[in-house]
Amino acid sequence: MNQLIRSFPCKRLALGLLAATSLGGCTGTEVPTSSSAVAISSVSSVTPVSSSSSVSLPASSSSSVAPTPSSVASSSSAPAIDLDLVVAINVGGDDVTMDGIQYQTDKYISGGNTNTTTEAISGASNGALYQSERYGTFTANVPVTAAGIYTLELHFAELYVTGPGERSFSVAVEGNQVISNLDLFATAGQYAAHTVIVEDVQVSDGLVTIEMVAGVENPTLAGFGVYSNDGQLDLNYVPPTPTIPDFGGEKFVGNITTGGSVRSDFMQYWNQITPENEGKWGSVEQSRDQYNWGPVDRIYEFARANGIPVKAHTFVWGAQAPNWINNLSPAEQRGEIEEWMKDYCERYPDTAIIDVVNEAVEGHAPAGYAQSAFGNDWILESFKLARKHCPDAILVYNDFNFLTWNTEEILAVIRSTLDYRDENGERVIDALGLQAHSWTTPKIWTAAEIKEKLDYIHQQSGNLPLYISEYDIEDSDQGAGDAFQLRIFQDQFPAFYEHPAVVGVTLWGYVVGRTWREGTGLIQSNGQHRPAMDWLMEYLGRD
Repeated sequence: MNQLIRSFPCKRLALGLLAATSLGGCTGTEVPTSSSAVAISSVSSVTPVSSSSSVSLPASSSSSVAPTPSSVASSSSAPAIDLDLVVAINVGGDDVTMDGIQYQTDKYISGGNTNTTTEAISGASNGALYQSERYGTFTANVPVTAAGIYTLELHFAELYVTGPGERSFSVAVEGNQVISNLDLFATAGQYAAHTVIVEDVQVSDGLVTIEMVAGVENPTLAGFGVYSNDGQLDLNYVPPTPTIPDFGGEKFVGNITTGGSVRSDFMQYWNQITPENEGKWGSVEQSRDQYNWGPVDRIYEFARANGIPVKAHTFVWGAQAPNWINNLSPAEQRGEIEEWMKDYCERYPDTAIIDVVNEAVEGHAPAGYAQSAFGNDWILESFKLARKHCPDAILVYNDFNFLTWNTEEILAVIRSTLDYRDENGERVIDALGLQAHSWTTPKIWTAAEIKEKLDYIHQQSGNLPLYISEYDIEDSDQGAGDAFQLRIFQDQFPAFYEHPAVVGVTLWGYVVGRTWREGTGLIQSNGQHRPAMDWLMEYLGRD
């Protein structure tokens, strides 16, 4: 085994780097004791060089300091880190102790998916840490109490690929790439522990940020530790609240088309529009690669002329999708889903809001063709494609019974999408759409209950903005007609509209006899108002 005589102000660089190299602005000289040096990607075990073997660098090198990695074969052979432990995390599994350090179940990572194995792990004092992983592109943000210098210990094991070249990925810390094209199989083999230590990480924003960057196949990480004498784990950190969209300085109250058209009185009442059926995939592309954009074009022309936002409804839904999509191979389905989103947003780049996935909970209307195309991560993959092709739109997950019977089921189904962060630390889901049909059956939901549920969903989603996406009230549930509809609107609508997390409300139809649910109309076809409409317009100041 070659030993390297090292001397550089950045402490340990990646062992095995060629002589007189630089990494991320940290320069140094490494002098191997034999004529052959080993590149970092092929190092499987190293013997740390004692500090007594170091020599001084010229003063001119001492000003260049950036995060620097030291690579070792396993935690058992890793050099001791003579700093205070801030936190240690098992990113893919439960609490586990290794070398006297407790690795906690993850609470700081956004994105990725977890996997476990029962295979024995070589090269570790406790293989349990390495028997679970988080894979995919994801970001960890660990809150700390002080700016300063931190050291990271990153733990890896190859649990999936079976040969060299099948997976490689990179890792960035605080925006600096510290590991490039790591091939775990080539470096350590399968089911073998591998540790990288990254020192001299300068943190100034209160968050130690680790980003896993895809290369060939998904990145993978088993766990990590954060060490420092400068700061501790910030137990009082509160994640920032996402920005609430602003549509002209007020919350919108919108509606849908009526029988495929926009009525001439629409702008008298509403300031946002959603195509009821015209924009659904099955309506636009009933035959493969033959689009019927005409009805949607007219809606956008109306919205542009009147300066109001359009909400696209809906990209991926198990109902009202084209029948032909179900007969394709998974690869073809993936291509067609992406083509549908791409073509829509290229034609309508000013789309303000999009219901990307609709009603994905079992028993509602999950898109089986999307699950066939993308597997169990079909919701997340759908949002990734929407973000790719519709970067300026607000991307929404929309469902019914979200505020009532199925709150927990819906949150569970979309949890991985809520938690996901891309390589820039950004979410791919921007807001939640809460349908509100029939809020009087089988019980009448009170304003207090509505506020409680809105608070809960907002908090559980990581403070995402909320849209009341499909609101209507039947007049016949209690046999009281106009008076009953009016009373429910007066009680429920302010609870929606005045909630600070609610960005806007879209009613689902307004003309008697032309609404999806019978008895929910607010005006007669001749324009005569029902009492609930009079009250609503007065409440909104639009009378």
